[in-house]
Amino acid sequence: RQAGDRARAVYANDKAVDHYDTALDALDRLPGAVDPALAYELNLARETIHDLQGDREAQAASLDSLVSLAEQLADEQRQAAVALRQAHYAERTGDFPAAIDAAQRAIQLGQAARNAVGEAEGHVRCGQALTRQGAYEDAD
Repeated sequence: RQAGDRARAVYANDKAVDHYDTALDALDRLPGAVDPALAYELNLARETIHDLQGDREAQAASLDSLVSLAEQLADEQRQAAVALRQAHYAERTGDFPAAIDAAQRAIQLGQAARNAVGEAEGHVRCGQALTRQGAYEDAD
């Protein structure tokens, strides 16, 4: 993980992804239960890089892993963060209805977790997706 973080800090994104992949593979090979919090953090870092690189297929796979890990952790904060990442992904791929759904999920999870920032980010994402669809009145 540290090698991935160092590579990411100097924009060596391909190397960073390789290091995060290596760390995730090592986690899978460890005897006993995988630390889902660490796996979540590694996947989140990897997903962010895939987004920067425009590698949507790899980004979607990382998002799927993040959804599963956030649910496994039963952590509404992480679930809200993943919903925001899903809204961002959907907006980037032009799937505005999915972006709105994910943003609304983030709003609900932010409210449940008493996370005003996450809730506000959900409203911003929802408004952006509605605006891109031309639903300006709904975006208020």
